[in-house]
Amino acid sequence: MDKDRAKDSENPIPAHPVLTLVNSSDEIIREIPCVPEFTVCEALRSAGVKLRTSCGGNGNCGHCRILVLEGGADAPSQAEMSLLNAGELERGFRLACRLKPAGNLKIQLTDSIDLSSGQSCLSESTDNDVPPLFLPAPIHIRPPDPPKRYGAAVDLGTTHIRISVCDLKARLRVASRTIVNPQTYYGTDILTRLEFTLLNPGNAREISSVAAKAMGTALERIARDFQFRAADIGRILFVGNTAMLTILAGKNFDLLLDPGRGKCEIDCRPLNVEELRRNLGLETGTEIELAKPLAGFIGSDLLAGVIASGPSGRRNSVGFNRSRSRFVVYRLRH
Repeated sequence: MDKDRAKDSENPIPAHPVLTLVNSSDEIIREIPCVPEFTVCEALRSAGVKLRTSCGGNGNCGHCRILVLEGGADAPSQAEMSLLNAGELERGFRLACRLKPAGNLKIQLTDSIDLSSGQSCLSESTDNDVPPLFLPAPIHIRPPDPPKRYGAAVDLGTTHIRISVCDLKARLRVASRTIVNPQTYYGTDILTRLEFTLLNPGNAREISSVAAKAMGTALERIARDFQFRAADIGRILFVGNTAMLTILAGKNFDLLLDPGRGKCEIDCRPLNVEELRRNLGLETGTEIELAKPLAGFIGSDLLAGVIASGPSGRRNSVGFNRSRSRFVVYRLRH
């Protein structure tokens, strides 16, 4: 056991995987620590190495191709199998924007690197003309936090609230959940709730926070069930009828009781964004957007449904006809 301890002290396990960049002669150019969950592309960029891509690192162009010489790497993604042929994958070529190190990696960059000096990473150089890019990175510099991975979409209904969480990197829906809107305690219909908010300023804040806190609890449970943190949600988008959005925003709900405002735009941007974030249980900086209603009681939930299901094309247009109790959406062909 003592021998094992001595061996461990001589070869300590690194806190993070290390990317070792080499040139065509297998000479080490630079060693870069890789934060867990970073792709190779994100690790290189955090250290000042900018790869040339035309898709923004979304795995669509194939320009960030690298050659993996040694080390642990996960299996090729679907994007890599689409953009790299079988021979390239067998030789060790991968896409930096898709590859996440499973351990230390030794890689060789191709001509995708973008240097302001115009030199290639693979070109030979002497100690006197090494670009600043290849100087050892100060170990005290902390790489920037990666962008938040998850986003949420909320359909804020009068009686029920539908919440969907999506993986923004994989472009997949992770989970959905429907909860009862607790605002029904203050009135089962929209007009009753609007009248309640007008009784005093405290009512408006109370009815807004009770819905937001219920949604925050639902998001926390989704995160727990699917093994991620609610703090990893970087953006949340709300659609809903105009009354529900104004109540959540904490302003302009009084305008909906004015018959003259039926065709006017209603501003539903939150009155206090930080308070709404806290009630939702989200971190400071999380982007919150309440989709803009069309006008009056024609909410963004109706618009979202039209966009999701059509129509499309230049020769189509959409009309909205408000009857006594409902809206009718119709399509016109020119």
